[in-house]
Order: sequence, then structure tokens, then C-alpha cells
Amino acid sequence: MLLASTGVPSVSAQNPDRDPWELVLTNEEAAGKASLLMAEEECSDERARCVHKRWERDIETDAALGPGITDTHVWVARDVERAKAIYRDQEKLQRTMPEGVESANGPFKWEAPRPPVAEEWTGANACERDRCEQPGVINLHQRVVARTDNVVSVVYLWGRSRNSTPELAVYYTTRIMQRVNPPAEPAE
Repeated sequence: MLLASTGVPSVSAQNPDRDPWELVLTNEEAAGKASLLMAEEECSDERARCVHKRWERDIETDAALGPGITDTHVWVARDVERAKAIYRDQEKLQRTMPEGVESANGPFKWEAPRPPVAEEWTGANACERDRCEQPGVINLHQRVVARTDNVVSVVYLWGRSRNSTPELAVYYTTRIMQRVNPPAEPAE
């Protein structure tokens, strides 16, 4: 389908052939300084096509630069019902924070100044250990699962409490979800 005003092809948000690579976070968005791309892979099953990307940085020397781990998955499901099933499956994993390499003690009540832009979403955060009661450095897990139309995303962050925040997880999730249904350009 062509947009009359721009001549640019338009891809329906619910199109099961939509490329998940068009939706996932880019290196420029998520990596930042001293961050290494550790995983960049495609996956698929009978429900969806997906993309997984993961960036890591040395938490001991580069913790001030951003999260120690930024991990994201994007699924483009064959239809909305399958997307809802993927969403529910991922929502059940909030307690375990499966993308983490450190244990998660939580989850705790999600507190963010605003929700991500999505039809459905859930956020969870947890401390690395001891329910955040251990003195010294606090490392946090943040995980947001979101769905719009037939697209599901997971954004996971781990790192120091000052830069592995719910706000950053919401920002990344919103970037992905806005690509699902970008705002229409005004007609000329």
C-alpha cells in the first residue's frame, strides 16, 4: 500500500510479515559508550518471528555510563491472539528475570513516572540480592513486557540503581512500540 502524500510503502502494524529487525532497539539507541554487542540473533516458531539483542558493559569500571546489561526481544506474531499468548508467557517470567546473570530478589512494586506507549504492558523490578537491604552498591533488575497489535517486546536492564531505572526501561519500550504504529504524517 502506498501513502498518497509521500509515495512511501506502508506496512500494516498487524502484518505477520513485518520484519522484527525494523522494530528492535538499535545499537545507537541502546549501546552507549563502552558497551559491547553480545547477542544479535533471529528466532522463530509457529507463533512468531523474533529478534534478540543484548549489550553488556563492565559494571565495575563503566557503571556510570549506563546499565551493565541491556537485553531486548521483539516478536512479530502471526496474529494478535498469538501475540497475546506470547505476552502472557513473558509476563509470567517477570519474577525470575531470566535475562539476568545475577539472582533477582523481588519483584517489587513497579514505580515509573509514566507507562510505556502500548496496548498492554507490565513492569517489574528487583534487587540483585537481599531485597536491597545490603549496604553499599545496589544493582537493580528492570524488566518491561509490552504488546501492541501483533508485536510483543521485552526490555531488560541490569546495573547500578542510578542508571538501571524504570524510566530508562519505559523509554526503550516506548521507542519500540512507537515503531509498531508510527504517527501518521500530515497530508499535504
